[in-house]
Amino acid sequence: MELQRATKEGVLELDRISAKIGSTVNAVWGTIEGDITKQTDLQDELKKVKDSIPTKVPADGGNADTVNGHTVECDVPANAKFTDTVYDDSIIKAGIANKVDKVSGKGLSTNDYTTPEKQKLAGLSNYDDSALRKYIESLEEQNKLLKEQVAALQNQIDNTGWILLE
Repeated sequence: MELQRATKEGVLELDRISAKIGSTVNAVWGTIEGDITKQTDLQDELKKVKDSIPTKVPADGGNADTVNGHTVECDVPANAKFTDTVYDDSIIKAGIANKVDKVSGKGLSTNDYTTPEKQKLAGLSNYDDSALRKYIESLEEQNKLLKEQVAALQNQIDNTGWILLE
């Protein structure tokens, strides 16, 4: 159909051709006023649009018969290779193999420990921490002595109002 310039029908046809699903169509001739049920030309156009919308989709999706007439069973060569569908999961498999199985009640897997980390921690179980323990005990003793000295000084202040520092 040849589009006629400056006629409502021609502009309407042009807009119908260029409109796509989800796009906006600009009003061609202004606003609609009055009872639109009495505007038969508009009602006819709306009915055409409504009738062009499919009411149901075929069970197979309609793809095999509607995509340029191509179907998988007749058009794909027997030796076709689809390189974009090849997926290398070796990195993921290595990461999964390195994870420690969750042990009920241990909560180990929630900390995301790996097998090497778990083995390293297991090797620390025989660590000799006696020197560290002596140091901690010494600090605890010093802390106790400091608290006693502070308490004694506080007692002097409470009783005499002043203290003598040596």
